[in-house]
Amino acid sequence: MIAKLLRFGVVGGSMSLLNYAIFIGAIRLNTGYLIAASIAWLVTVAISYALNRRFTFRRSGWGGLKDVAGYVAGYVLQFLVSLAGLQLLIGVLGLGPSLAFVVNLVATSTFSFCYMQLAVFREGAASSKAPA
Repeated sequence: MIAKLLRFGVVGGSMSLLNYAIFIGAIRLNTGYLIAASIAWLVTVAISYALNRRFTFRRSGWGGLKDVAGYVAGYVLQFLVSLAGLQLLIGVLGLGPSLAFVVNLVATSTFSFCYMQLAVFREGAASSKAPA
C-alpha cells in the first residue's frame, strides 16, 4: 500500500507540473485563462488516467468507458471537495490562502486516492491486472 501511495504521489506531482506548464504555455499563446485551464485539465486527466491505471494501480489495457467515466467523475468530485475545503479553511477558519492550499491539497489527494482505490481501480474488479 505504501508503494502504491508513493506511485500515486509521483503521478500526481508530475501531472500538477504538466498542468501548470500547459496552462502557462496556453496563456503565452494569448489563450484566455479559463480555456487554458480547461485544456490543461483535460490533457492531464487523460494522461493521469493512463499513468495511474498502469503504473499506480497496475492494470493493463485501457479499462473501458466505465473506468474512464468513473475516473473523470472522481476528478470532478475532487474539484468540488477542493472548493468546499478552501471555503472552510479560508472563509470559515480564516487560514491564509497558502497554508489553506497545502492543507487542502493533502485532504483532496487523500480523497482522490481512496476514490480511485475503491471505485475505479478496486481489487478484484473486471479491470485487467497488469504484471508487476
